[in-house]
Parts: sequence; C-alpha cells; structure tokens
Amino acid sequence: MVIDAYQHLGLPRFQSPEDALAVMDRASIRRAMVCPFETCPDLAGVHYAFTTAPDRFLGLGIPLGRDRQEVEAVVAAQLRAGFAGLRLSGGDVRDSPWLLDQIGDAGGIALVCGGDAGLADGAGTLLRLLEEYPRALAIGGHFAGPTDPAIF
Repeated sequence: MVIDAYQHLGLPRFQSPEDALAVMDRASIRRAMVCPFETCPDLAGVHYAFTTAPDRFLGLGIPLGRDRQEVEAVVAAQLRAGFAGLRLSGGDVRDSPWLLDQIGDAGGIALVCGGDAGLADGAGTLLRLLEEYPRALAIGGHFAGPTDPAIF
C-alpha cells in the first residue's frame, strides 16, 4: 500500500479532489494528506475532500489572517471543522510559535516545510511541541530540507 506524504489541493492552481483521486487510483496510492497553499487557499476544497472521502484524505489547513487574533480565529475554526492540523513554513514556526500550541491543544499535526536553513531555526520550538503535547505530531515536509542547496 502506498500513502502519499502530502499534496496540494485547490482550484484554480492545483487539482480538485476528484482529479487527485483519479491520479491516486492510477498510481495505486491509497491515502494522502492534502492541504491548500498560501497562493491558493482553497480551504473549502480541502474540507470537501476529507469529508467526502475520509478513508482516502486527511486534510491540513494553513494559517490565514491579517493579524494574530484573526489567524488564531481562522486556525481554531479549521481545527473545529475537522482539519487534522496545519501545513506551516519554517518562518511560521519561527515567527508564530503560538500556532503550535493551537495544534498541540487539538492533538494535531504540524507539517512544516523548511526554508533556506531547513528547520534549524525552528527545531527547538518543534521539540517543545512534542514534549508538551504528546498527542501532537511534527512532520518535516520535503524531508525537512533547506530550499537553498548552498547550505550543504
């Protein structure tokens, strides 16, 4: 059985849930974690995917909003709606560590995709999440790798 680490859903930039299922079926992928992306924040499409095919999709949200109060409210709404956690950038972990408390309180998943230094600048914060919230998970997207190969 193949389980896809994660894929972006959301129109118009990414595929629809139906298209994702067709691709998954052709590739014999049984399950996938799905999330929107900041440039295509189709939360409704991701919610539709994991509520209509819960045996195939696990949905993650993203932090959206103009300020901390709005972001906290939007994240809380996503978690109440059944999103399993959030896809975060390394910058989100570094600059908004309180997001991890929301994920931890929900026993959720933090899928963190690194920046130029991988997850080095957020490693302590992620470790705190795992120590303080034993039901929470932290996953390093893209192998938690840096986006700038010069780091090597």
